[in-house]
Amino acid sequence: MGYPTDPDPARGQHPADGGRPRQGDACCGPACGAVAGERNRFFTGKFMAARDFSAEQDYFRSRHQLHNRLLHGWGIACGLEVTPHDNPDCAGRYVIVAPGIAFDCCGREVILEKKTAVLVWEPPEDAAGPEPAPADAKPAPQRDEYILYIRYCEQEIEQVPALYAENGCDPRALQANRIREVGKLEVRRRADVDAGCWPQQAQVDDANHKTACRVCGDTPAQEGCLQPKCPCSQGVPLALISRAAGPTEDGEPLQIDLTGRHDLPTPADYLTHIIGYNWPHGGKIKLSDLRGPMDRRLKVYFDRTLLSSGQPQPDGDGEAADEGPDGTGINVHTFTVQFYRFDDVHFPVSYLHTDTAGAQPLLEDEGCTAVFVIDPEALRGAVTLGGGIIHITLKCDFILDCNGRPVDGDHLKGQTPTGNGIAGGTFESWFHVVDDRRAGGGPPQYK
Repeated sequence: MGYPTDPDPARGQHPADGGRPRQGDACCGPACGAVAGERNRFFTGKFMAARDFSAEQDYFRSRHQLHNRLLHGWGIACGLEVTPHDNPDCAGRYVIVAPGIAFDCCGREVILEKKTAVLVWEPPEDAAGPEPAPADAKPAPQRDEYILYIRYCEQEIEQVPALYAENGCDPRALQANRIREVGKLEVRRRADVDAGCWPQQAQVDDANHKTACRVCGDTPAQEGCLQPKCPCSQGVPLALISRAAGPTEDGEPLQIDLTGRHDLPTPADYLTHIIGYNWPHGGKIKLSDLRGPMDRRLKVYFDRTLLSSGQPQPDGDGEAADEGPDGTGINVHTFTVQFYRFDDVHFPVSYLHTDTAGAQPLLEDEGCTAVFVIDPEALRGAVTLGGGIIHITLKCDFILDCNGRPVDGDHLKGQTPTGNGIAGGTFESWFHVVDDRRAGGGPPQYK
């Protein structure tokens, strides 16, 4: 497959024993360290020792990392996607991590240069299996959960003779000539890492809210900004990986959850935008055109494939449910169409409905077009949409593209492509409906 398989810790291979992954080697990189407050002053004739050259590096590296951490934050800058192993024989134990770059909590760039296979879980060697739990023991969890993360690592390489050694004049004394910076992939059980390493949806009530709420002015706004907060052992979490607890059928793939990844702001070129729609923004459309050529369909065009709503999710028994939650994607909550008509007193607002299957907006053109089909009852009879305004809203914070990023949907200046360079936002547009049914003075003819 072309994936690295050697157990080099810099490449992220950490075999597991007894059904649980190893904790990984001790951090092979230094702690975040202090921000250097001194820099070299050069002058002709200055004697330069190793201390001076090290101080030169430390000053610029620490300031650069401080800039990264305070002005950009920590998280995944690009790449580092986690996908199932494409070999069915390996899909139950391995995942694949794509190349990419992340910033850790210290502000250091963490780079993975090659696509890498990572061993998440390995069956226990003891064929007899685990001992039975006591009768009064709590029920075992139905799924084992692991967190895959990447950490900054330094390796001292190229051992060369040290012509002068502080501990003597042994000509065999060697020193590393280079320091290689690599990304180290590690897998640990979720229960063994800090609670803040992977976010959880917490239930907040009156009792714990009172203890969590801070009064304005009780602490300085920038207190502790020079001290990094590292919720994941100085690592950047990439995925929450789970499998059914206990023995499983051969080939059952690992489940990969990417919703808790901490992504840095994405360059605008990598974001998805709305590039058009089939009505004139702020303009007019005849009722006959809305019924006829437009076929009751309001279309919004995107420049990248979208994820559909209601992706299958594991149910409480660990099985895949028929349909997942509609918290994201194109659905009746994220693609809404309203109608209102002004009169002398007020303008009542009503939501239009779609007559598509399941009362959901559609995705067409391989996921690049969102379609809202207006219920035909709103376009016929004595009272129609004629003379009113149709207002379209897409809540792009919850509409994800095929890369899992929210659509950059702010409809600035009423122009397309949409966006302000930041993922998410709200798309809004409207048009007037002209009632053209009364030509010749006759009554409404649509039924």
